[in-house]
Amino acid sequence: MIESEVKTREGVERIRAYTWEEAPLPLLKFSDLQRNHKIIKYATTYATLDTETSNDGASYGWVYQWALKIGRIYIYGRKPSELIDLLIRMAERYQLSEKKRIIIYIHNASYDLQYLKHYLKQYDATLKLFAVDTHTILICDVLGFRILCSYKLTNLSLDALSKNYAKKYVKASGAIDYSVRRYQDTELTKNDWYYMFSDVASQYDGIGEYLRSNGYSFAASAPITSTGFVRNDCRKASRKVKTWREDFQKMALTTHQYNLCRQAFMGGLTIASYCYAGSTVRGKEIGHVDFTSSYPARQCLDYFPMGVPEDYGDVDSAEELEELIETKCCVFVLRLEKVQIRAGVTAPYIPFSKCITSEGVIKVNGKIVYADALEMAVTEIDYKIIRRQYTADEKKVSGM
Repeated sequence: MIESEVKTREGVERIRAYTWEEAPLPLLKFSDLQRNHKIIKYATTYATLDTETSNDGASYGWVYQWALKIGRIYIYGRKPSELIDLLIRMAERYQLSEKKRIIIYIHNASYDLQYLKHYLKQYDATLKLFAVDTHTILICDVLGFRILCSYKLTNLSLDALSKNYAKKYVKASGAIDYSVRRYQDTELTKNDWYYMFSDVASQYDGIGEYLRSNGYSFAASAPITSTGFVRNDCRKASRKVKTWREDFQKMALTTHQYNLCRQAFMGGLTIASYCYAGSTVRGKEIGHVDFTSSYPARQCLDYFPMGVPEDYGDVDSAEELEELIETKCCVFVLRLEKVQIRAGVTAPYIPFSKCITSEGVIKVNGKIVYADALEMAVTEIDYKIIRRQYTADEKKVSGM
C-alpha cells in the first residue's frame, strides 16, 4: 500500500492505493443486459485502467507503471503480469465468466492494448478483439471482462473529458516529464504516482458524468462510441413519425447512384502548397479554421439533399448545367480536356486519386495542376470550386 494524492478542481485529495494482492475488492452489484437474444450480467460499476510506458528511442517499448480504479479503490502495479494477476483475482472474487462481466475503460485503448494484448492472451487464449481500422481497437473481450475505449466513447482527450465533465477530479497535465526513460525497477517519485492516479480518477469521474449527461446510468447499456448516442437519438426521433420507414425507402439510392456518390466522396482539402516551397510565411498571413464532427451541423444549417434521387442523364448545354447546379443538389461525372490550374491558385483542388480516368497528368503533392484529359465524379459544390480554380478547353457532363 502507498499513500498518494489525486488532483481535484479545488486542489488535491489524499488517497490510499493498494497492490493487486492486498486491494480490498469492493462489493459489486450485477444487472442483466439482453442483446441479440443473449442475457449477460454486467457489474453496475465499471473500472478505469491506465498504463505508463517508456521506450529505448528505437525499437522497444514497455509498461513501467499502471493503475486501476474501481469504485473508490485504487490499485497499482509496475508490470503487466501484475495486472493479469489482478484480473485473475477479480475473476475469482466475483465469479466472472463469459456471461458475467465487468467493463474496464482505457482511454485510447488501442495504444495500451498493444502492450497488454500478449499478456491478456495468456490470461485468456480465446481473447476477442473488435477493431474498426488497422490498430484501432474498439472492444477487447477477455474472460469476465469487456475492455472498452473511453476516447472512442467520448471523442475527447482525457484532459478535455475531465475539464468538461468530471465533477471533482481532473487530469494532472504536465506533472511528469515523458522524455525521462523509466524502467519497471526505477524508483518512482510522488509526482509519478500523483499523475498516474489522477488519470484514472479523472477518467472514472468524467465517464460517469458523460454517460449521465447522455441519459445513461448503466455503462453496459450505453453506446460504445460517441456517434452511437446520435444514432440512438435518431432512432427515437424516427419512431415518432409513422411513415419514416416508407420515407427512408423512397429516398434509398440505387446501386448506380450509390456507386456514383462513393466515387464523388472526398475528404478535406489538405496540401502543402508548392507556391510557398522554400519560403517562410509569418504572422497575419497565416490563418486556420477547423471543425470537429461538424457533419450534423452542416446538414442542419446549410442545404442538404433531401428527397427522392432522380436520374437526369447527360447535360447538353452550359445553360442547362447552370440551371441544375443553382437549383438542385447534383452528383455527376465531369470530363475535362486540356485542364490547367489558374495563375495564383495555391491549393489545387482536383486529387489525382479521385480521377476515374486521366491522361498526361502533371501533379503536385497528389493534386492535379495540368492534365490532357480527366474524368471524375463530382457534386455541384466540387464543380463550382473546380470552375474557379481551373481552365479547360472542353468539358462534358454525364450521368447527372
